[in-house]
Amino acid sequence: MGNFEGKWCISSNGESFEGEGLDTKEEAIKEGKFCGYKELYVGRCVENFEPCIDVDDVIERIQENAYDVGGEYAESYLENIKDEELKELNENLNYIFNKWASKYNREVNFYSVVNIEKIN
Repeated sequence: MGNFEGKWCISSNGESFEGEGLDTKEEAIKEGKFCGYKELYVGRCVENFEPCIDVDDVIERIQENAYDVGGEYAESYLENIKDEELKELNENLNYIFNKWASKYNREVNFYSVVNIEKIN
């Protein structure tokens, strides 16, 4: 994740926020005033998105591709997969994805904003 969790951010319109590295509400207010915002909103950053590969979607897509090539002969391909096999594949796909994202700096770089407050 992007280390935004719990930090403060600022906005001039209450919708588009920036300054996510601010440690305190007071620091956020000071930054907003320094930026000369006519209206100032502050809020807390929340990291609430975690990328996840859905193994069922992956299997379904592979089955569709197999059917495109093999027609009805491919209808039973990847059928009746045991729960423990799906769990293992799910864990491995997500592990590899997260490792890849970290290696190439493709980690989550956004956040949601909660507890938005207009500062007078």
